[in-house]
Amino acid sequence: MQIFQIISPDGYVTDLFEQDEDTGILSARFHFPLVSDYMRAAIREGKPYLFTGRSGNAQIGIKTDLAEGVKPVVEASDIYVEGRLQNLNPLLGNALDLFKKGDEIGRLAVMDPELRIKDVRHYLHKRLFVGKKSARDFIKDLRSGRRSIRIPGRPVTIFPWNWSRINTVLNPMPSRRPGSTQ
Repeated sequence: MQIFQIISPDGYVTDLFEQDEDTGILSARFHFPLVSDYMRAAIREGKPYLFTGRSGNAQIGIKTDLAEGVKPVVEASDIYVEGRLQNLNPLLGNALDLFKKGDEIGRLAVMDPELRIKDVRHYLHKRLFVGKKSARDFIKDLRSGRRSIRIPGRPVTIFPWNWSRINTVLNPMPSRRPGSTQ
């Protein structure tokens, strides 16, 4: 099974334009370098995509999004898009003046309908194996027989080749009993 890279590396601000005095929106150009071949092809084909701004900006009240009606430009291994920055936090005053060229801004993600997860086993494969290193203890932890677990509210039978360390992956936080002091 081939797993396509559908999320870009961090993009950054390449150009800042004049801030609109009426709306307070600062127009900018975002650059996403070294994007995967799959992403570039998907953007050229017009497949749906999404921009996600950096969480630090969102936490302090800076809204980052793409300009409406403007298509991304694919050049070599890079993607350029027109974006907007808006200060939604009245306590920050001139926060948009602090943005400069080279600031990290967010990522692009392709939402290809053909790549939608349709099978619980595929979901578990992504949660368990993608991006994980295989080591002896990882392989030793494979169990034999059938297991039944709950995934978003429904029991699912999992075979040994589909799971490993399933409890720690799906429930990474230690379980606490009500009233315990741990």
